[in-house]
Amino acid sequence: MEDVRSARTGQVRLNIPGVLLDMYFVPLFTSFHKSFPGIDISVVEEGSKLVAESVNAGKSDLGLVMLPVDEPNRFESHLLVRDVCQLVVWKDHPFAKLSSVQIRDLQDETILTFSETATLHDTFVQMCEREGFVPRLAYKSLMPGFSFKMVARRQCIALLPLPLILHNMCDELATVPLEPSIQWDIAIIRRKECYHSFASTQLFEHIRTHFGGLSQQEAKGMSAQ
Repeated sequence: MEDVRSARTGQVRLNIPGVLLDMYFVPLFTSFHKSFPGIDISVVEEGSKLVAESVNAGKSDLGLVMLPVDEPNRFESHLLVRDVCQLVVWKDHPFAKLSSVQIRDLQDETILTFSETATLHDTFVQMCEREGFVPRLAYKSLMPGFSFKMVARRQCIALLPLPLILHNMCDELATVPLEPSIQWDIAIIRRKECYHSFASTQLFEHIRTHFGGLSQQEAKGMSAQ
């Protein structure tokens, strides 16, 4: 009843990996608040695994995660981004001359990737273990600025999502595909079989629409090329 009385107002708790905020959410929040100026968004930055736990525990209304999540039947989930992860190396690193790099070729490399709270961390470690080795993860960070500066200073190479790489690419760096590839699928989730407020429902639908528009723009760009 409070939701009905306060239509077009309210608060939404959104948990999200910080790297997604910088890449996608400034224009998204701007357009949302033009339509719903009375709805406040409380944002918590954390890795995908913690996001899923927060949404499942009712601490957050909505969350953005890298798939897969544990026990996916707990959530209503909608895919927003489908891409891959690639390597970032400095320009004259031997890998920079290759068309792709095999997972097994990373055995002797010093590597940076996301921290243990991120799904990407676990996915990468598991793929390396299937190839018979444990990767040397000297640095684990969710801070893009730090990650790219460390690669530029030749302290490590990095395994990161391709959209994040392209968002931060500079002349000192090169990106190289990894084989087999690691999918970077980002979804919005919310709990199944529970009440969703007017405010959280509007943000949920706005996020889906916004990312759907981005996908259409990318498709048009590809066809134009």
